[in-house]
Amino acid sequence: PDHPNLKLIAKILGALFGDGGIFENLNGIFLSSAEIEAVKEFGEDLKKLFGKEIAENSRIIEGGVYGHSWCYQNTNRAVIRFFMALGAPIGDKSFISLEVPEWIKQSKEEIQDEFYGSFFGGEIGIPKVHIEGNRLDLFSLGITGTEKFAENRIGFLQEIAKYLSNKSI
Repeated sequence: PDHPNLKLIAKILGALFGDGGIFENLNGIFLSSAEIEAVKEFGEDLKKLFGKEIAENSRIIEGGVYGHSWCYQNTNRAVIRFFMALGAPIGDKSFISLEVPEWIKQSKEEIQDEFYGSFFGGEIGIPKVHIEGNRLDLFSLGITGTEKFAENRIGFLQEIAKYLSNKSI
């Protein structure tokens, strides 16, 4: 419970629940973002945790249908298996259950803060003036899922609400 890298591990795991994950075929771990700095930071965090040599198995690719986006990918099996064991989502998150890992729920507040802070960093939409200029866009949290996973998503959102409630939010 007091491992020196636990906060970093929780931060990386939180990102995997947001704009990241593990490929369904277990061939890679990734983070996608419109912000190149975010994907670079993700790669640097993995290097801090596993050592510089994992960079040999990594790349950043450019993509995006509706604009620019970036994707950090790493194919190191040890990295993939480590985060699988910790409860990272595997495959297309629209078609799988999402569960906040029990070890996160049972961790110290600072570990939970790293997990949720990283998750929120990729998934929260902050209110801003709408493109039409006549209203604000809403504060939002986006998660996907098919109708089959509606109850699971409600449970996942309830875990988030519980965390926020403990923060008086």
